[in-house]
Amino acid sequence: MRIEPTQLKVILLLLVPILFLGKLAGQDTIPPVIVTPGISKTTGCEGSNIVGEFNQWYSTAGGTVATDNSGNFVIVANIPYNLALARLNASADTLCGNTKNVVLEFRAIDLANNVSDPVIISFSVIDTLPPIIFVKPNASSIECTQTSQDSLNNWLQSKGGAKASDICSPTVDWTVFYYQTSTGIRDSASIEDGPYPQIPAGACNWDVLVSFKVVDECGNQSVTPIRTFEVKDTKAPVFSNLPANITVSCDQVPLPALITAEDACGGPRPITFSETSTNLPFSF
Repeated sequence: MRIEPTQLKVILLLLVPILFLGKLAGQDTIPPVIVTPGISKTTGCEGSNIVGEFNQWYSTAGGTVATDNSGNFVIVANIPYNLALARLNASADTLCGNTKNVVLEFRAIDLANNVSDPVIISFSVIDTLPPIIFVKPNASSIECTQTSQDSLNNWLQSKGGAKASDICSPTVDWTVFYYQTSTGIRDSASIEDGPYPQIPAGACNWDVLVSFKVVDECGNQSVTPIRTFEVKDTKAPVFSNLPANITVSCDQVPLPALITAEDACGGPRPITFSETSTNLPFSF
């Protein structure tokens, strides 16, 4: 049969839609399916290979497992590795201490660019370790004086010489002290501002048991061993205006001199007067 040119055009026009429809029918439109979502990872800031741990977690999408009808797919993150690591490190400026966090989305993509639902997981560097007290406070024992209270306050403010540091926090904060006095008072107060336990006036022997608390930037805390601040009174009062020894006749004995006594711990002390008389025999 001879086909006229006009008829040929009609046949070709009919074949083109048929071929196009056949291509659409064979295209892969089914996205990959996440079989096992990956999990977030948490590691301690004291670790020596945090970057290595992050690399392992990122490269495996946190353990994400997917499947696809075509058998050919990849699992990718929403941002490249270098950018993800940079965001992780930059987060240390907004979190406490050297803790860090980055949240990523992982998806499976097949060769036809079908994309699975996202898996949203995070990598976190946390701080759960308390500060290390590398110098423990010293006990103190002082002689009772008029400045004993100042000595106690200064000892408390200096934490008894205690020092601390933290693996994950650049700074630590000494916050409060806990105490119990020998007179039975138990309380806590600010190391910097008090109120400090008061040494009773005239106390002969007095002490206070104290421990100090230190906190890192993430709120982890340590408490020092208990130490004692002791105030002792081992010195006798000192007399003032003592009269000199004199010898007089029995009818010329003067009145007792007015003398005073001062104690370094108790201040002015009362004086008790006593008198004895010795009759010497007359000599001719």
